[in-house]
Amino acid sequence: MDWKSVYDEKCKELEGLKKEHDEFQKTTEMLDRQLEAQLDAAMRKSDRLQGRLKDLNQRVSAEKVKVKVETDGEAKLLVVIEELENECRSLRTRRDNLNEAKAELDMAHARVSKENSQLMEQLDDVEEENVLLEQDLQAMQQTKSETIQRVKDELRDVQHELSAMLLDKRNSED
Repeated sequence: MDWKSVYDEKCKELEGLKKEHDEFQKTTEMLDRQLEAQLDAAMRKSDRLQGRLKDLNQRVSAEKVKVKVETDGEAKLLVVIEELENECRSLRTRRDNLNEAKAELDMAHARVSKENSQLMEQLDDVEEENVLLEQDLQAMQQTKSETIQRVKDELRDVQHELSAMLLDKRNSED
């Protein structure tokens, strides 16, 4: 394989890596936006659930006070309290699930960032190799030019010698 085909292959490889990097960047940006949107939605939902939990706790406390004060509606209040406590447990579970989803999104973001860094390193390596190949190509072209010039000079000298020899031969024959 000659240097030109190696150079062309490396250029194609560099272009491919650049395209792959650009596609990866676009995908990463899209994933980042999606992750941010999901995270924002999860945080808003968590805030709402925290507010509801606080309200429910206040309601539970208020209902407990009412139960102590009202003796005739005690059975109904106990049912309401149990319902509120169940809803509180449900809200805590939902909050925990949202926190787990946020942690998963953070890990995915870190993984995507690491892959982006690796691709950037590969791109840098290929660009560095491309520069070295271009330098080798220029050196080879310089050497080729010098060799061609030297061969031309030698050919011209040989032609002069041959002409002189032929002229001497003609002169000696006459």
